[in-house]
Amino acid sequence: MYLQNRPRQERVCTLVGTSTNLLVNGMARDLGHPGFSMFEFTPLGVICLAAGCLYLLTVGRWLLPDTRTAELVEHYELGKYITELRVMPDSSLIGTTVGEAKLGEDYDVFVLELLRGDEKVWSPRSQTLEEGDVLLARGDWSKLDELKNQAGLEIDLEFKLKAHNLEEGTQQVLTEVMIAPRSRVVGSTLGMLDRRWQHNATVLAIHRRGQILRDQLKNVRLDVGDVLLMLTPETEMPALRQDTNVIVLSQRDAERPMGWRAPFALIAMALVIGVSAIGWAPIAITSLVGAVAMTLAGCLDADDVYEAIDWRIIILLAGLLPLGVAMSQSGAAEFIVANSIGLVSGSGPLVVLAAFYLMALLLTEFMSNAAAAVLLTPIGMSTANLLGVDPTPFLIAVTFAASTSFATPVGYQTNTMVYSAGGYRFTDFVKVGLPLNLIFWALGVTFIPVFWPF
Repeated sequence: MYLQNRPRQERVCTLVGTSTNLLVNGMARDLGHPGFSMFEFTPLGVICLAAGCLYLLTVGRWLLPDTRTAELVEHYELGKYITELRVMPDSSLIGTTVGEAKLGEDYDVFVLELLRGDEKVWSPRSQTLEEGDVLLARGDWSKLDELKNQAGLEIDLEFKLKAHNLEEGTQQVLTEVMIAPRSRVVGSTLGMLDRRWQHNATVLAIHRRGQILRDQLKNVRLDVGDVLLMLTPETEMPALRQDTNVIVLSQRDAERPMGWRAPFALIAMALVIGVSAIGWAPIAITSLVGAVAMTLAGCLDADDVYEAIDWRIIILLAGLLPLGVAMSQSGAAEFIVANSIGLVSGSGPLVVLAAFYLMALLLTEFMSNAAAAVLLTPIGMSTANLLGVDPTPFLIAVTFAASTSFATPVGYQTNTMVYSAGGYRFTDFVKVGLPLNLIFWALGVTFIPVFWPF
């Protein structure tokens, strides 16, 4: 969970650290604010980074469950996959029983069921194996692969999702994907998944935290947190990473020589940030020029650029941005301010800032960062107008609050990833994340008026 929080503290140090920063900056400019420079967030961002790391390395670590790595693996079966291994004609296991083969002792692979045809065979350890039998086996993928290669078995590849139109010699990669919260494939079996799946892939195995599956894989109904081990064409990976139904956890592919394009891409990225930081051009212009330059240099294909664009986010923002402007121009933002934050306006701008930051923090835990930022930016501007002060402190509060949601496993995508991989419970996030949210709230209320006076 420490690794889940630390990168996001670093993201609030620069304008381009997270899309939320850019979104608030763009909306603020549309509403008449001059906007923010590249490193304007850095002073407060560094303070939050230091405080967050100190908390997580001291108090935070004691709030987490006292479970060591070995115990996690044992208790949650982390890394243990279920797959189907078919006995081939030349298999050395033909004529022996599962018990005699000593797969558990020699390979640390355990046979859960023996499938013969469409039926399970009773007492699989005492049954003599025959050609065509399918072993529903559980173990680390490296052990399953070793057993497959040495005993003449094959993965029963019956789950080829959209596996068509692949050119001969297409490079495929081994990847792990986790079923994401609110995914459309939750409740689907692997057999049903083909109708909802948009990528070429071959499912090799499945892992479910804290549960040993004993059904044929085609009958397993997918749930949030399930991890699928798949073979995927390398060209499909950018689109797979953009798919909100799954979260790509790992990818194994062949190493590529760096060549001259890798340093070219690093130099281009440095120029994009440097030119914007100096103030010669807006970050939107420098980013576009940098992307075009890397595309022309061959650092990435034009198709990769197109696939990397998440059009759902574009459409979401296209609807949200006019909503934010409409709230400001129609008076809706002023109405919300007058009937909520305005109730404490007589206590001074510092108290109002504290209430506004807290409201932003709570909203971010239960809605997307982008939606919270778009909703609250015009409210922040209206709050400042009501008080007759500079709106910058309130915009900074939106930026930091919308980028630091730690109290729930669904508050941010990285929360969900470590939630499954680390074997955490929902309450673990509340115990560790809620105090961290309050620490950031206190730091924000203390230092925002120092760096951006009212």
